[in-house]
Order: sequence, then structure tokens, then C-alpha cells
Amino acid sequence: MRANQEMFWSSSQYPNHHGCLSPEECNFYLAGTKWIIYTAESTGGERPDEATFISVDVEGNEYLWPDISDYFHEMYIEYGILHISPNPPNPID
Repeated sequence: MRANQEMFWSSSQYPNHHGCLSPEECNFYLAGTKWIIYTAESTGGERPDEATFISVDVEGNEYLWPDISDYFHEMYIEYGILHISPNPPNPID
């Protein structure tokens, strides 16, 4: 299962446009990212109720238009169903 989420977006057509996050902004986005990843859909998060978080890939990008620049961060979250085996797995030869 995969979920995509936009985290940060800044455009030069709006006030306070910037492409470099301050440490405070980084901590704000880190806290929000953790909440989105680990919180179940039934309570407003992104994680499917029956799934477990596997991994996240965060990408930063920009669009440079003739008169406007947009900076953004997106995350691609992988979830899966946790299966537990009562026996230890066989070693890979």
C-alpha cells in the first residue's frame, strides 16, 4: 500500500516565500510527518487502519516558471500487513 503526501510548498507569488527551512520549520515538519505516517486513517492520519508503516521516501523539488518559482517536498509512504510466524524463518542459502 502506498500513500503520497505533500509536506511543504512555497511559491514566489505569495508572501514569505523561501526555499530554505529554518531549524524550527524543520522540527515542525518532522513532527507533522511522524503524525501523518503513524496515525491511522480512522483518526485523520494516512496509515490504513490494518497496515503497518514500512518506509518513507521524501523528495524535494522545484518548478521554475518564467515569473514564479515553487519549492515543495513530497513524501511517498509504504505500508504493509504485518504477518507473524510462530517459527523462525529458514535461512537464505
